Amino acid sequence: MRLKKYLLGTLAAASLIWTGSAQAALSYMTVGDILKVSGKAEVGDVEKLATKLTPAIKTVVLQWPDGWNWTLARDLAKEIEKRKLTTVAHGSCNSYTCAMMFLSGEQRMFSAAGRPEIHYVSLSFWEANTGSNHAITSDNSTMDDILTWWSGHTKLSGSDLRVYHASIFYTRGNTYYNDRKVFFPSEIKTPNRNVLHCAGELQEKTGMNVWFPDCMPVKDATALSKGIVTTNERFAHPSLEFKSDMAAPAATGFAKLEDMPALKLSDACQTAYKDYLKHPNPRAFAVSENGNCYWASPQSTAPYSIALNNCNKANNNACRFYAADDQVVFTPFDQALPEVAPAKTASN
Repeated sequence: MRLKKYLLGTLAAASLIWTGSAQAALSYMTVGDILKVSGKAEVGDVEKLATKLTPAIKTVVLQWPDGWNWTLARDLAKEIEKRKLTTVAHGSCNSYTCAMMFLSGEQRMFSAAGRPEIHYVSLSFWEANTGSNHAITSDNSTMDDILTWWSGHTKLSGSDLRVYHASIFYTRGNTYYNDRKVFFPSEIKTPNRNVLHCAGELQEKTGMNVWFPDCMPVKDATALSKGIVTTNERFAHPSLEFKSDMAAPAATGFAKLEDMPALKLSDACQTAYKDYLKHPNPRAFAVSENGNCYWASPQSTAPYSIALNNCNKANNNACRFYAADDQVVFTPFDQALPEVAPAKTASN
């Protein structure tokens, strides 16, 4: 799969779950009648999944399982489908492995843990203009096979599943046409954001695990109306939660939020800050003294912690918050940082 983590020098734009490259093989955890699945799908996982799906299991919770081998994803989905189980999307469900396992559930729901915008299901259409009708998958599957499967497990129409060649696209050796539909829970408050259509270069610009501010809303569509979920009710369980986010520092009055930071930031980080301003709260933007940065959007489970911790990892613990939500909270590097309030608990 020719995928690209959105890196800007040592900047990464909150694409943690999407990248998947560091994930271990699929792992399975049983909690009562629930089977939690995470990791990256590999050969042999179909047989492992079959042994884990005992008659006692009623629900499969998908915690970001990764993998772009479409044939393997289809076979994993079959194991769930023939048992008529409930599937739950807990977090972002981007890959073929996750999306197909999710759509194989007889009942399908979003998780109720945390903020609703951190949960979504994405169906991706990647087609290479190389004289064949192959999708960009690790097993070189055909688009016809993939789209037939999507249409048979959803209420998506032919126009929903069309790869929009007329849309903007990017070239990397050959030309690749990129489309995806992104489905959120119905209570997402931003207008017309329940379903988004992302095409071409927009995917590269926004990254895969952000709020997609430049994508096109799909008018009057919801995950329920398109058959992605089977109910608007969300799945709640005590074992489904997210770590608490750290508290953001107070506003310092260093600058106005809408102004470009008066720091020696790289060109890439200046572009990243413009993207940051497009996103709703909660959000955070961290910077280092050498001009690097890392920001996190509402699609992150703990945006304050993710922005600062990942900036520190890439810059020898030399980062500070520049902005948090709608406030500039930066303290110059030659001054001592103020004390930060105790961590706040993520809502559930």
